[in-house]
Amino acid sequence: MHHYSTAQVWRTILDSGVPYHWWYDSAPGRGDRAGARRLSCSLCVLGSRHECVLAARRRPRLAALYHEVEQRTGHRFKLDLPMSRVLELAAVPGGPEPGIVLQEQHPEFDALVDRVRAPRPAGTPPGQHRPHRRPGRSVLHRMRLTPPAAAFPGAREIPKRPEKPPKTRAETNPEPIRSPDQFRKI
Repeated sequence: MHHYSTAQVWRTILDSGVPYHWWYDSAPGRGDRAGARRLSCSLCVLGSRHECVLAARRRPRLAALYHEVEQRTGHRFKLDLPMSRVLELAAVPGGPEPGIVLQEQHPEFDALVDRVRAPRPAGTPPGQHRPHRRPGRSVLHRMRLTPPAAAFPGAREIPKRPEKPPKTRAETNPEPIRSPDQFRKI
């Protein structure tokens, strides 16, 4: 698939009947693929300007929280595109239409807001305090912030694969381990 064009990838997906995530569409269930060009975190530092603005329009409360984190830490969302600029672009008419605006009205999001707004210890400059920080995890990515598909009219839940029991070494590598002299030279 690495050699496929974007059109070929979409044709393969549509021909297979495999459901795809609604974020690619302008609205859940619309099937027009006029939303995001790639699927990642809603507000992703690897996303394009178009995708960041679309995400800020679809998830304004989350975008405002990212902006608040920028202000508290003194670090930009992206070096070339701070969240303050994303919010400005999202407020201007034109550009990607959200199709749906998520309200983020659930206890998990409220708990995330509380974590972000936790007071810094006295005398700690911005950017130094990281409440509830674990290595490798940012405050904003610690909680599942994707609402279930049932919250959106027309969206389909993608069925989860059944869990398989872990394979034993004999199942994953049925051949005995060979010594280097047993390999033939090609």
